Amino acid sequence: MGKNGTFSTKGNIVLSHEINNMTMDFFLNHYPDIKKAYNHVTDVATCMNISNPYFEKVITFANFEVSTTKNVSSVTGSGVIPGASGSPSSSGSINYPQWTILAAAFFAFVL
Repeated sequence: MGKNGTFSTKGNIVLSHEINNMTMDFFLNHYPDIKKAYNHVTDVATCMNISNPYFEKVITFANFEVSTTKNVSSVTGSGVIPGASGSPSSSGSINYPQWTILAAAFFAFVL
């Protein structure tokens, strides 16, 4: 779908969790095909410009523009997220209330 234009302005979401080796192996086996089909493969928080998707505010994700244009290969340190800023409200990011993340996770689980 990524190659034929179906998702020319939007992409798809692949839910993959580290439940066990089988779920991660499934993703890793399909990652090369996903990467070939789309220009950018990112996490949902980065894609939606959610700087702080978790209750803990020390975990900060970069916005989509920074994540897809900045060279982040030299990032080091424990718990450092490539392209992330130290500020919870970096420019260009949209801060969603925490309950929206929980509601989305709940409905994803129910469906």
